[in-house]
Amino acid sequence: MADITLNTRIQLRNDTEANWLLVADTAIPLVGEICITNDGEHKGQFKIGDGTSTWGALPYANGGADVQVDASQVMFSQDLVFTEPFGKYVPSGGKVTVPANGDSLLEVLLNAFATDSNPSITQPSVSISSSDFKAYEVGTNVTPSYTATLNAGNYQYGPATGITATSWNVVDNAAEPNTLNTASGSFPQFQVVDDTNYSITATATYGDGAIPKTALGQDYADGQIKAGSKQATKGTITGFRNGFYGTLTDTTELTSTVIRGLSGKNNRAVTAGTVWNISIPVGAKRVAFAYPATIRDVSSVQDVNGLNAEIKTAFTMITVSVLGANDYSGIDYKVYYTDYANPNDTQNTYKVTI
Repeated sequence: MADITLNTRIQLRNDTEANWLLVADTAIPLVGEICITNDGEHKGQFKIGDGTSTWGALPYANGGADVQVDASQVMFSQDLVFTEPFGKYVPSGGKVTVPANGDSLLEVLLNAFATDSNPSITQPSVSISSSDFKAYEVGTNVTPSYTATLNAGNYQYGPATGITATSWNVVDNAAEPNTLNTASGSFPQFQVVDDTNYSITATATYGDGAIPKTALGQDYADGQIKAGSKQATKGTITGFRNGFYGTLTDTTELTSTVIRGLSGKNNRAVTAGTVWNISIPVGAKRVAFAYPATIRDVSSVQDVNGLNAEIKTAFTMITVSVLGANDYSGIDYKVYYTDYANPNDTQNTYKVTI
């Protein structure tokens, strides 16, 4: 058969955007039929028919000048070989192979730069605060108050744990224990004695926390803080026997009342090595100091104005039963005193070392 040459031009199906929209839900382009938009926002773009979908259901096959391609739709047909580090892939022997064959650009990037990790979990904890927990002079009356707090814990990558206390149980270690069920409160008043070692224990109960997230925002159910309880102990309130020092303007008997009335007080337990600087005013007739008899004899008494001369031998020691605060039962004290023949006429200081 002889060849036939047709001198013609082929025109693809085309129309204005407005006209296409009029038949968007009814026109079904043939398989392979190209339908071009001539104007408007999609000028120059076209759709390719599949024989079953309407024009409106078909996507544009080309995106024009401002087309955006999703990284998950760009696929690699082979692995990538780099001579420079690419995320977690570091060259060894001059190069590194990055697995990419059959994966999308998004998958390759996430694999190299976004390795997921589980969060660190900080468990809940209880803390107790109180200004009443300290050492007191024996005989002092104390009404111990407290404030207990439940720390909600922490998920490294969020969210907030959501942990809150559903109940509290706070108990003290008194001879007859008391129990409170509030996060803050006060226990009954008691008197501090020689062997007092008072403390309280607070227990908070709580429900399940939120589900933590991984570094990439995925749920990490295994790290969830489960319902439970935490407790803490606050202590202690203890007792001490005070030390007393000072001067007198007469040489009256050194009774418990006189000793407790001396101007200087240690206000904590006296121990071997405790130092007192006793100021001796003009007019003083006697210098005295006292501390519990269970502690060693005084180590040194120095006359500060007298070039720190040692004058311990000028003091006489006697034993006196000295009461605690609020006339609490007394114990033996070592009481040291020295008397002047005449009232002191010059301000002075004695440095006492127990």
